[in-house]
Amino acid sequence: MIPPRYRFSGVALREARKARGMSLHQVVSQLAKWGLPCTVESLRRYELGIAEPRVTLIFRVAYVLRRTPEHFMRDPDSLSEV
Repeated sequence: MIPPRYRFSGVALREARKARGMSLHQVVSQLAKWGLPCTVESLRRYELGIAEPRVTLIFRVAYVLRRTPEHFMRDPDSLSEV
């Protein structure tokens, strides 16, 4: 279970995407197969920490990138995104 104070980490998203060798377009295409509308610009904003995705999207991104949803969550007091 993810503690309530944890926040989505765009850095973890970007690192997981690159580790899978996927482009932003490829991730968006995979999400579309699940019926989850997401644009390349939205995904970019999530990676940059400008916006946070819905919980449903976090679970699907985790599946697409072969990670657990918890992988994308960070304690804002203990880890820096920069």
